[in-house]
Amino acid sequence: MSKQNAMVVMMLVLSVILPSRIQSLKFKAGNWGKSFVKENQETETNLQFYFHDTISGKNPSAVKVAEPVDNTKSFVTQFGSIWMADDPLTETSDPKSKLVGRAQGIYASSGQQEPGLLMSLSYSFVDGPYNGSTFALVGKNSVMNPVREMPVVGGTGLFRMAKGYAIAKTHWFDMTTGDAIVGYNVTLVH
Repeated sequence: MSKQNAMVVMMLVLSVILPSRIQSLKFKAGNWGKSFVKENQETETNLQFYFHDTISGKNPSAVKVAEPVDNTKSFVTQFGSIWMADDPLTETSDPKSKLVGRAQGIYASSGQQEPGLLMSLSYSFVDGPYNGSTFALVGKNSVMNPVREMPVVGGTGLFRMAKGYAIAKTHWFDMTTGDAIVGYNVTLVH
């Protein structure tokens, strides 16, 4: 076999083997999102954004819609209280930074002994290639832990049939008002 034919055969073999080993970038959204096509043709998307939960002031993004009849027993944990949320999601921790989406839904205080929330929120995006796409997060949020992991259970648009997880880290919390800024790092497979 000539050197030229051997080189052609080697190039053909490499062109079949290598692409399955390399992840290719599919989408990029500023500094807050990247999507990669994986070996099995699923796409993996990594998102990093900030969740701004404001329950105080004239224009709160979350409001308490229910609380237990006897709330004296659950003062610290607010067990039984329920909030509706329409929280902004931004590119950085600065509330005035670029809006990338909104977290809309409900969260409820589900811990009797320690503060903890049951989260049921839809994260809807309004920026870049993810505009119009959503993912759903449903699970326990142990808010006093510095790092929390919560499950992603579905999605729409580019995130249709998504599964994955969200890592949440409290960036800022005001003990007096209950307002918080939480950093999210989300991994989706769809």
